Amino acid sequence: MLEVIFLSLIKAIWILIPAGTANIFPPLAKGKRPIDFGLKIGGIRILGDGKTWEGTIFGYVAGVIIGLLLLYLQPFLNTIFNPQGIFLPQFTLLIVLIIPLAGLLGDMLGSVIKRRMKMERGAEAPMLDQLDFIFGVILFTYTLIEYTMTMILLLVILTYFVHRLASFIAFKIKIKKEPW
Repeated sequence: MLEVIFLSLIKAIWILIPAGTANIFPPLAKGKRPIDFGLKIGGIRILGDGKTWEGTIFGYVAGVIIGLLLLYLQPFLNTIFNPQGIFLPQFTLLIVLIIPLAGLLGDMLGSVIKRRMKMERGAEAPMLDQLDFIFGVILFTYTLIEYTMTMILLLVILTYFVHRLASFIAFKIKIKKEPW
């Protein structure tokens, strides 16, 4: 059982690296142009000012670059891991291009949900704030990556705690205005 958990954890980390990169980088862009162009539905912004073109493009490019690096390193890492019975999720160029985009779309869906709930920008939505992007990744890559329930559970748990830590650090160094 521990072996299954360990193997699933390595696979989850492999997927989380480009997804998390795409999710972490947008605030660094300090974007000014909102993706929703300020449009409202029923008097409520669609996404809000926190989702910008600059941040989305920066996050996507960063996620793709990291994904390409993993794709490049995968054959080398497989020569190390495979004899140990560890088989990384097989990245392809398509998967590398989809994971960051899926993460960003998942994050945007989280913003839409928060706006529909009439939550202000920056208001805390426990679990949604931390997990929206990884659910986007799982949804968009489910037919491309062989997920197990253990892997999905570990992705969710790992994402939650890594996101909380990264957000707290970004808050402390004044990249984010909220610690979540």
